Amino acid sequence: MTDWYHLFSDRPSEYAAIIYRRFLECLNTYAGDKTNEEYLRQQALRYLLPSIHLLKSPFAFPGMVEAVDLLRATVAAGEKRIVIYGDRDADGVTSASLLHLFFR
Repeated sequence: MTDWYHLFSDRPSEYAAIIYRRFLECLNTYAGDKTNEEYLRQQALRYLLPSIHLLKSPFAFPGMVEAVDLLRATVAAGEKRIVIYGDRDADGVTSASLLHLFFR
């Protein structure tokens, strides 16, 4: 456990160690006795140090292949209008804005 906070800086951080310990305690509470300590450490590091290669494929979402095929067909047909709908919370506005910029 002591090498984890060296991933962030060259000198130890007591705050990082506290966060890591608390996160492991939470994982242990939810996982119970079914998992070993090494698995919990791996899950904590995956959460606390995310990486792009850990992201899952967007095609794992139901209907994504069909949606992409429909968009490709619409663009190939030369249609000029695509409706983008997003709800009014933070992720809805952000995703609708990104799609708008992408299709411009």
